[in-house]
Amino acid sequence: NLPMPAWAAINRENGGAHLAYALSAPVLTAEYGGRQKALRYLAALEAAYKAKLRGDVGFVSLITKNPEHPHWLTLRGVPDAIRGYDLEYLADFVDLDKFKPYIGRSNVEAVGLSRNCTVFNLVSRWAHKNVLAFKQQGYTVQGWLKEVHYQCMRVNGDFPVPMWEKEVKCISKSIANWVWYKFDIAASNRRFSELQAHRNSLRKTTINAGRTKIITEL
Repeated sequence: NLPMPAWAAINRENGGAHLAYALSAPVLTAEYGGRQKALRYLAALEAAYKAKLRGDVGFVSLITKNPEHPHWLTLRGVPDAIRGYDLEYLADFVDLDKFKPYIGRSNVEAVGLSRNCTVFNLVSRWAHKNVLAFKQQGYTVQGWLKEVHYQCMRVNGDFPVPMWEKEVKCISKSIANWVWYKFDIAASNRRFSELQAHRNSLRKTTINAGRTKIITEL
Protein backbone atom coordinates (compact mmCIF):
# COMPACT_ATOMS: atom_id res chain seq x y z
CA ASN A 1 0.00 0.00 0.00
CA LEU A 2 2.80 2.41 -0.88
CA PRO A 3 3.59 4.06 -4.21
CA MET A 4 5.92 2.21 -6.55
CA PRO A 5 9.59 3.21 -6.11
CA ALA A 6 11.64 4.50 -9.01
CA TRP A 7 13.83 1.43 -8.83
CA ALA A 8 14.94 -1.43 -6.61
CA ALA A 9 18.49 -2.81 -6.66
CA ILE A 10 18.41 -6.34 -5.26
CA ASN A 11 21.19 -8.56 -3.98
CA ARG A 12 20.78 -11.76 -6.00
CA GLU A 13 22.25 -13.89 -3.21
CA ASN A 14 20.21 -12.90 -0.16
CA GLY A 15 17.36 -10.75 -1.49
CA GLY A 16 18.44 -7.63 0.38
CA ALA A 17 17.52 -4.51 -1.57
CA HIS A 18 17.71 -0.75 -1.77
CA LEU A 19 14.50 1.01 -2.81
CA ALA A 20 14.81 4.50 -4.29
CA TYR A 21 11.99 7.04 -4.42
CA ALA A 22 12.40 9.96 -6.81
CA LEU A 23 11.16 13.46 -5.91
CA SER A 24 9.62 15.71 -8.53
CA ALA A 25 11.29 18.72 -6.83
CA PRO A 26 14.49 18.71 -4.76
CA VAL A 27 14.65 19.40 -1.03
CA LEU A 28 17.97 20.88 0.07
CA THR A 29 19.54 19.24 3.12
CA ALA A 30 22.62 21.41 3.66
CA GLU A 31 21.96 25.03 2.65
CA TYR A 32 19.09 25.76 4.98
CA GLY A 33 17.89 29.35 4.64
CA GLY A 34 14.12 29.22 5.08
CA ARG A 35 13.71 25.57 4.06
CA GLN A 36 13.59 23.87 7.45
CA LYS A 37 9.87 23.18 7.13
CA ALA A 38 10.37 21.25 3.88
CA LEU A 39 13.30 19.33 5.34
CA ARG A 40 11.30 18.35 8.44
CA TYR A 41 8.49 17.19 6.14
CA LEU A 42 10.89 15.07 4.09
CA ALA A 43 12.52 13.65 7.24
CA ALA A 44 9.12 12.55 8.55
CA LEU A 45 8.31 10.92 5.21
CA GLU A 46 11.63 9.10 5.14
CA ALA A 47 11.09 7.73 8.65
CA ALA A 48 7.47 6.73 7.95
CA TYR A 49 8.34 4.88 4.73
CA LYS A 50 11.29 3.16 6.38
CA ALA A 51 9.06 1.97 9.22
CA LYS A 52 6.28 0.74 6.93
CA LEU A 53 8.78 -1.09 4.73
CA ARG A 54 10.57 -2.46 7.82
CA GLY A 55 13.81 -1.01 6.48
CA ASP A 56 17.13 -0.79 8.27
CA VAL A 57 17.00 2.29 10.53
CA GLY A 58 20.79 2.38 10.55
CA PHE A 59 20.94 2.94 6.79
CA VAL A 60 21.65 6.66 6.37
CA SER A 61 20.94 6.79 2.61
CA LEU A 62 24.27 8.39 1.72
CA ILE A 63 25.37 5.52 -0.52
CA THR A 64 23.36 2.93 -2.41
CA LYS A 65 23.67 -0.03 -4.71
CA ASN A 66 24.33 1.21 -8.23
CA PRO A 67 21.22 0.21 -10.23
CA GLU A 68 23.23 0.26 -13.47
CA HIS A 69 25.73 -2.35 -12.25
CA PRO A 70 25.03 -5.87 -13.56
CA HIS A 71 25.89 -7.40 -10.16
CA TRP A 72 22.47 -6.32 -8.84
CA LEU A 73 19.06 -7.37 -10.06
CA THR A 74 17.42 -4.04 -10.91
CA LEU A 75 13.66 -3.57 -11.14
CA ARG A 76 12.46 -0.26 -12.52
CA GLY A 77 9.19 1.49 -11.74
CA VAL A 78 6.57 2.85 -14.07
CA PRO A 79 7.31 6.20 -15.79
CA ASP A 80 5.44 8.22 -13.14
CA ALA A 81 7.59 6.67 -10.42
CA ILE A 82 10.80 7.39 -12.31
CA ARG A 83 9.78 11.02 -12.95
CA GLY A 84 9.21 11.42 -9.21
CA TYR A 85 6.47 12.24 -6.73
CA ASP A 86 5.80 15.40 -4.78
CA LEU A 87 5.90 15.29 -0.96
CA GLU A 88 2.15 15.74 -0.54
CA TYR A 89 1.43 12.68 -2.70
CA LEU A 90 3.88 10.52 -0.75
CA ALA A 91 2.36 11.72 2.52
CA ASP A 92 -1.09 10.41 1.55
CA PHE A 93 0.08 6.83 2.12
CA VAL A 94 1.45 7.13 5.67
CA ASP A 95 0.66 8.67 9.07
CA LEU A 96 3.30 11.34 9.64
CA ASP A 97 2.28 12.49 13.13
CA LYS A 98 4.47 10.07 15.08
CA PHE A 99 7.43 10.56 12.75
CA LYS A 100 7.78 14.34 12.97
CA PRO A 101 11.34 15.37 13.96
CA TYR A 102 11.84 16.87 17.40
CA ILE A 103 11.80 20.67 17.41
CA GLY A 104 13.87 22.42 20.05
CA ARG A 105 14.60 19.19 21.90
CA SER A 106 17.26 16.54 21.77
CA ASN A 107 16.44 13.34 19.92
CA VAL A 108 19.39 11.02 20.47
CA GLU A 109 17.65 8.24 18.54
CA ALA A 110 17.35 10.29 15.35
CA VAL A 111 18.44 8.63 12.12
CA GLY A 112 18.45 9.66 8.47
CA LEU A 113 17.30 13.19 7.69
CA SER A 114 15.93 13.59 11.23
CA ARG A 115 19.54 14.04 12.36
CA ASN A 116 19.88 17.15 10.16
CA CYS A 117 16.73 18.61 11.72
CA THR A 118 17.79 17.81 15.27
CA VAL A 119 21.25 19.34 14.88
CA PHE A 120 19.84 22.44 13.22
CA ASN A 121 17.06 22.92 15.78
CA LEU A 122 19.20 22.48 18.88
CA VAL A 123 22.28 24.40 17.75
CA SER A 124 20.38 27.28 16.15
CA ARG A 125 18.54 27.82 19.47
CA TRP A 126 21.90 27.76 21.28
CA ALA A 127 23.38 30.21 18.73
CA HIS A 128 20.57 32.74 19.10
CA LYS A 129 20.98 32.73 22.87
CA ASN A 130 24.78 33.05 22.86
CA VAL A 131 25.81 35.17 19.86
CA LEU A 132 25.60 38.46 21.78
CA ALA A 133 27.93 37.20 24.50
CA PHE A 134 30.47 36.03 21.90
CA LYS A 135 30.41 39.40 20.15
CA GLN A 136 30.85 41.22 23.46
CA GLN A 137 33.85 39.00 24.24
CA GLY A 138 35.52 40.13 21.01
CA TYR A 139 35.11 36.94 18.98
CA THR A 140 35.60 37.18 15.23
CA VAL A 141 33.23 35.44 12.86
CA GLN A 142 35.85 32.72 12.34
CA GLY A 143 36.01 32.04 16.06
CA TRP A 144 32.22 31.94 16.16
CA LEU A 145 32.17 29.48 13.23
CA LYS A 146 34.50 27.12 15.11
CA GLU A 147 32.35 27.23 18.25
CA VAL A 148 29.11 26.59 16.34
CA HIS A 149 30.77 23.70 14.51
CA TYR A 150 31.86 22.24 17.86
CA GLN A 151 28.27 22.44 19.13
CA CYS A 152 26.99 20.71 15.99
CA MET A 153 29.57 17.92 16.27
CA ARG A 154 28.65 17.45 19.95
CA VAL A 155 24.98 16.91 19.10
CA ASN A 156 25.89 14.73 16.10
CA GLY A 157 28.00 12.48 18.34
CA ASP A 158 24.90 11.45 20.31
CA PHE A 159 23.21 9.75 17.36
CA PRO A 160 23.31 5.95 16.90
CA VAL A 161 24.79 6.57 13.44
CA PRO A 162 26.39 10.06 13.29
CA MET A 163 26.43 12.09 10.10
CA TRP A 164 29.62 12.59 8.17
CA GLU A 165 31.61 15.62 9.30
CA LYS A 166 31.27 17.26 5.89
CA GLU A 167 27.49 17.22 6.26
CA VAL A 168 27.70 18.62 9.80
CA LYS A 169 30.03 21.36 8.56
CA CYS A 170 27.38 22.54 6.07
CA ILE A 171 24.83 22.80 8.87
CA SER A 172 27.17 24.62 11.24
CA LYS A 173 28.25 27.09 8.55
CA SER A 174 24.64 27.89 7.69
CA ILE A 175 23.67 28.48 11.33
CA ALA A 176 26.78 30.48 12.20
CA ASN A 177 26.62 32.86 9.23
CA TRP A 178 22.90 33.55 9.51
CA VAL A 179 22.93 34.20 13.25
CA TRP A 180 26.12 36.32 13.12
CA TYR A 181 25.11 38.55 10.22
CA LYS A 182 21.30 38.55 10.15
CA PHE A 183 20.00 37.90 13.65
CA ASP A 184 18.50 41.15 15.01
CA ILE A 185 19.62 41.18 18.64
CA ALA A 186 17.88 44.47 19.43
CA ALA A 187 14.57 43.22 18.07
CA SER A 188 14.95 39.97 19.99
CA ASN A 189 15.64 41.84 23.23
CA ARG A 190 12.65 44.07 22.60
CA ARG A 191 10.35 41.10 22.06
CA PHE A 192 11.68 39.47 25.23
CA SER A 193 11.08 42.65 27.25
CA GLU A 194 7.55 42.90 25.89
CA LEU A 195 6.91 39.26 26.77
CA GLN A 196 8.22 39.78 30.32
CA ALA A 197 6.06 42.89 30.74
CA HIS A 198 3.01 40.94 29.55
CA ARG A 199 3.73 38.11 31.99
CA ASN A 200 4.15 40.58 34.84
CA SER A 201 0.83 42.23 34.01
CA LEU A 202 -0.90 38.84 34.04
CA ARG A 203 0.74 37.99 37.37
CA LYS A 204 -0.42 41.28 38.93
CA THR A 205 -3.94 40.76 37.60
CA THR A 206 -4.07 37.29 39.14
CA ILE A 207 -2.78 38.55 42.50
CA ASN A 208 -5.22 41.47 42.54
CA ALA A 209 -8.11 39.16 41.65
CA GLY A 210 -7.17 36.89 44.55
CA ARG A 211 -7.07 39.81 47.00
CA THR A 212 -10.44 41.07 45.82
CA LYS A 213 -11.92 37.63 46.39
CA ILE A 214 -10.54 37.44 49.93
CA ILE A 215 -11.83 40.92 50.82
CA THR A 216 -15.27 40.07 49.40
CA GLU A 217 -15.50 36.87 51.39
CA LEU A 218 -14.53 38.65 54.60
